[in-house]
Amino acid sequence: MRAFTFYGIILMLVAASLLSVPGVSNSGCGRKGAKNAIKNGVFDTSAATSSSSLLLKKKRHHGHRLKHHRHDNHKPSSPPWFCHDLQCPRYRLLNESAGYETRRLEATRWVTTDVEAFSLALGTATGFQRLFAYISGANEQQRKIEMTAPVLTHVVPGAGPFCKSKYSVSFFVGEAGTETPKPTSDDVYVRDASAVTVFVASKAGFVVDDFSIAALASGLREALERDGVEPHPRHRSEEGFFVAGYDPPFRLSGRHTEVWMAASEEDDGGEDADGDAGDAGVRGGSAYTS
Repeated sequence: MRAFTFYGIILMLVAASLLSVPGVSNSGCGRKGAKNAIKNGVFDTSAATSSSSLLLKKKRHHGHRLKHHRHDNHKPSSPPWFCHDLQCPRYRLLNESAGYETRRLEATRWVTTDVEAFSLALGTATGFQRLFAYISGANEQQRKIEMTAPVLTHVVPGAGPFCKSKYSVSFFVGEAGTETPKPTSDDVYVRDASAVTVFVASKAGFVVDDFSIAALASGLREALERDGVEPHPRHRSEEGFFVAGYDPPFRLSGRHTEVWMAASEEDDGGEDADGDAGDAGVRGGSAYTS
């Protein structure tokens, strides 16, 4: 089956990316690796962020404001090209900046599974197989569900090269509140996501190894810092980010991979970038959550 071929090929890339995502201290790892990491809270990503307004904060940088291209009320009338005719989350394009764009995602529903692994390829492959089984009928209604895009993976890097990273792999299943059958596996769960503002960096071509993804995430953080924009606390200082994959490995052209980071919460009140007071749509260690 093509879907299993998809991640069967990815597994061949694992040998090149067995180290954790670079840029994270390896303190607390070694022979006691995961035990020390869990004890020190490195993998503790279950605490939900409070529901508060999101504000896209732009500061002046070196005495001048960087130029941005605003897209007020720009909502695609059809899925973007990189969805390749699959159902995708709806969003409004708020802004385009050098190296990234800002989107306001509508409330969504996802089916998710959590995996710990030594590489993105391994974690995503394991998660994909669980979720593909769910949409193939491993649910209480034995219903088959159409494949969608993207495969969204929240990455919480391990504390070093001998520690596993934490991956939450998700399939998009529709708007928030969409009728969705209950999974039969205890490893798979369904959750809604409130509307959320995200910063998105993208890259063409094959982008599947940990180092390429880490470089894309690092570039996004640098671009946000350059513009005086703060991501969500869970996505600062190498603490985490989302990877959105849209392509099977047998697609040789028109490939598109994204890294997402959520907008920061603000303590001084106000509205988010599209003029509405929005709830945080991110919780560490999972896809968008309420």
